[in-house]
Amino acid sequence: LGWDGNLKAVAPLVDALCDEDFEVQQAAVSALSNINDDRLFMALAERLKCGAKEQQRCILYHLCGFSNRQAAIAEICGEFLGHKDADLRYDALVVLDAVSEGEKPLATYLQCLEDDDPRIREQALLLMSQADKQRLKPITAFVQPLVQDPCANIRQAAVRLLHRISDGPVAL
Repeated sequence: LGWDGNLKAVAPLVDALCDEDFEVQQAAVSALSNINDDRLFMALAERLKCGAKEQQRCILYHLCGFSNRQAAIAEICGEFLGHKDADLRYDALVVLDAVSEGEKPLATYLQCLEDDDPRIREQALLLMSQADKQRLKPITAFVQPLVQDPCANIRQAAVRLLHRISDGPVAL
């Protein structure tokens, strides 16, 4: 049903977003994304507000296919970074990075370092490590406390990031 330009499939696929079967909903999200019509972006973005968690996760990742909507996707991700569900916050962080052209949103990543979920803190550190080294120098003070994090993965990621910032080992 969902191939590029198949506009006849849109109405039944939008209806399928509300199907009782979760797998049907997921297939509808994928198919709508494959149609690659910018008008469907709003339908998927609206469904993010009321869909089940797994459908929201699926939609978040499929939004990346709307390459001309990167600013809107970044805004949606920013909203989801404040969501009560850690899985949705994590997905929003990953998608935000995917749609951030060129410059990494370091301010957002810094906010994620305070998240209760260790996966999100670790992912933020990993994403920061991909940013331009000159942009990373001012954030050293924010990363330094994470070398004492209770989670070993976060401590390791923080140390690696600090090493990258300073071009070698740092005094901890």
